[in-house]
Amino acid sequence: MRFNKWTLGLCAALAVAFSVQAQPTNTATKPTIQGGVQQIVDAFKSGKTNVWGEVHGLYAPALEKKYGGGVGLFWNLSDYVYSGVRVDYVDGDFWMPSGNVTVQAPIEITSWLTVAPLGYAGIGVPISGATVGGTTLGAPARDNNGDPTAILGYGVAVRMANITTSSKWVPKHIDVAVDSETWSGFKGQQFRLGILGNWTF
Repeated sequence: MRFNKWTLGLCAALAVAFSVQAQPTNTATKPTIQGGVQQIVDAFKSGKTNVWGEVHGLYAPALEKKYGGGVGLFWNLSDYVYSGVRVDYVDGDFWMPSGNVTVQAPIEITSWLTVAPLGYAGIGVPISGATVGGTTLGAPARDNNGDPTAILGYGVAVRMANITTSSKWVPKHIDVAVDSETWSGFKGQQFRLGILGNWTF
């Protein structure tokens, strides 16, 4: 029953993703599902890769090993939706790769300050305890080890810098994000502080 609740949350987040994203900037046009889908299709057709890379620290007060961190790689599907993959490591305890879809609502405060409330849902699988080439990847997770884990989170990202450069290797934007997550099968919440960079190729 608990996992069903998480599954419904994931479905709801995906439904919101396809219903909120078609709102163009500075127009009175109402968002539509068709417009949102078209925005995603256009992003793929453009041939440009809009990538976000991030690193984060985490604090999980309800877990025995409370501190950790991770890295992620995400792709913008539109101004309002992106998806990607992430790996979390809880200090000496376990590793968990995951994939998620994020919905955000960027609010431009000034020409240099953008705040984006966000929510996301995903699925991860703790893999610690697995052996690769004779090496064990950390201790087995004490909770939900090896089982699919539903992830729900919310937070906010703040644009810290817009960078104008001709180099494709220098990020166009730098954001700082804070969020809170719950994982099915695990106790309590996880809190994250991350730095994100945005590249377009």
